[in-house]
Amino acid sequence: MNTLLALSERAFDWTWKTSLNAAVLAALVFLAQKLLSRWLTPRFRYTLSLLIFIRLLFPPVPSSPRSLENLCRLGSSPKESAAATIAPEPLTEEANPARLADISAAVSTGSASRISPVISHLPAPLAPRLPVRAWISLVWAGGCLGLVMLAGWRYRQWHGLIARGQPISDPPLLALLDSARAAMGVRRPVKLIAVTRLNSPAVFGYRRVCLLLPQSATGPLSAQELRMVFLHEMAHVRRHDVGLNFLFIAVQFLHWFNPLVWLAIHRIRADRELVCDGMVMSHLPAAQRPHYGQVLLKLMSGFSAETPVFAGALPVVGSIQEIKRRLIMIKHYGHGSFGAGLATALAVAALTCATFTRAQEQVAGDADWTDWNNHQSIGSFYAVAGTAKETVAVGIDGLIATRNNTTGVWTTQTFTGDPDFRAIVYANNRYVIVREAGFIMTSPDGLKWTSRTSPTAENLMGLFWDGHQYLAGGNRGTILSSPDGMKWASRDSGSQINFYSFSYSGARYVAVGNDGILISKDSVSWMAPTTAPRSVPFTACTWTGKEFLACGLGEDKNPTIYTSPDGDVWRLRDTTIRASLRAATTIKGTIYVAGDSVIEKSTDGGATWTDTFMNVGGNKLFMGLASNGEYLIAAGFNHNVWAMPLSAKPVVKQNEP
Repeated sequence: MNTLLALSERAFDWTWKTSLNAAVLAALVFLAQKLLSRWLTPRFRYTLSLLIFIRLLFPPVPSSPRSLENLCRLGSSPKESAAATIAPEPLTEEANPARLADISAAVSTGSASRISPVISHLPAPLAPRLPVRAWISLVWAGGCLGLVMLAGWRYRQWHGLIARGQPISDPPLLALLDSARAAMGVRRPVKLIAVTRLNSPAVFGYRRVCLLLPQSATGPLSAQELRMVFLHEMAHVRRHDVGLNFLFIAVQFLHWFNPLVWLAIHRIRADRELVCDGMVMSHLPAAQRPHYGQVLLKLMSGFSAETPVFAGALPVVGSIQEIKRRLIMIKHYGHGSFGAGLATALAVAALTCATFTRAQEQVAGDADWTDWNNHQSIGSFYAVAGTAKETVAVGIDGLIATRNNTTGVWTTQTFTGDPDFRAIVYANNRYVIVREAGFIMTSPDGLKWTSRTSPTAENLMGLFWDGHQYLAGGNRGTILSSPDGMKWASRDSGSQINFYSFSYSGARYVAVGNDGILISKDSVSWMAPTTAPRSVPFTACTWTGKEFLACGLGEDKNPTIYTSPDGDVWRLRDTTIRASLRAATTIKGTIYVAGDSVIEKSTDGGATWTDTFMNVGGNKLFMGLASNGEYLIAAGFNHNVWAMPLSAKPVVKQNEP
């Protein structure tokens, strides 16, 4: 269920963003068509309209400085834009082991390494209710399903109507059809069928094409007029418009909530009729062209009150408003000029550049980050660890991805069961990972894994190596310890805190969670600090070399970075970072914190911070940090694993993944 919900949210996330961009493109296309109406031929007009449809089907688009989305960022600072991208959800003080429902608002991570044994984790969502975004995605999916069912019902009715139709074997009519097929270059056979109560001649079917005629059509139309009707329908067949029509329907169903999309598809269909009319006109002598308009009027008046044509079919006539546009085109029919073609090409190029791209993602700071995804859809991760040989990231639904650092190729594997892997550590020549429902596993290389006996069934969210032992933390005050990652023992924390991260100064341990901080001298007996913030959603902590630093999810953009020299007395340290923070680590005296599309560093103990990776307007929800000695590695949702060489020289770089 959670997997289906996550897929629904991701699909809706792509759909509404695409729908919004397509709506902007539709407005621009309509404007261009109005400004260029005097010069546009039906084919050029249709070309512009078709851009909207292509944009609605387009996959994630590349970034560009010429994208219209860049205008949305004018007047806002990088930090403000990044903070506004993903606002943290409010957290309560009551623990709830329910797994994450909203992928983009997930709040758990973990990381550690042999070089820098500092781990950061994020809490599981604490509210049992589905977030608003999840409900919206379910409503959208339900709307799509309802429309599909309705279309299926109408299709069966329409198919039954055709099945009850009478095949036409009249030689003169078949000869007219063959003549129209030959004129339009249609090689496929077309079956001529008479259907009762049909409001217009129509063509239906892609592999088995049927030309449907109202049973009374042969009476009011002469042979010459029927040939014009056949030419129009064969133009649709030649252009494969029936198959394209079903794609139009699918797009409308996906974007059923956007009236501009429905209007745009309606306009595309109307412009398509103009193109087919133009093809008919090109096959008629000049003296007969005005008569073609009279045929359309005769069809409109004679059959409009009958049974409507199914949306997947292509009728000769539609609404009265469309007929008026078509008659105007017929009256002023002519071939396009070079200037009109050039104007159309320029308009297509400009609209494509502006709306088939997204806002340029800027990476500001002094770090030379490299995309380690290798163009693979590797998954969404909560934590990462690694060596110079390989990198291992763990994440949702039992996902483990292992990267060969020599080739850059990822190998993914999914373990049975729904619980997510929350944290990973590399120490003592082995990887250790913890999972929801108390699962613990180990591996020598990140590829072959062995399950270990766990003394708890609580969700394990945090993992830490202090140089001598592992510490694992989880819901309801759960703390486990192990000297080797294979045999584990429970510790009594005397608390109901959900633990997500640990740190160690050499003399004192600190454990943080969504509703408190505990300290210990021996990792066995734990107690509350003398002075510590309450009801702060801490997600990560680290020993900076001089003091402890704890950070987390800012509520209402309030900062949540606190420091303490001994873990006993804490004070608010930073008021500048507005983004929600998910992970923290210290490497050679430099502190790194990561979160919603941002990674920042401090070289003065947390007094000041510098952007090392500011992903403005992006979707890089960083959940875990780790070091393998050569690189700082950041992993998160949406197939994001990035690395920065720890010896990187200061640069300023713009990233276009």
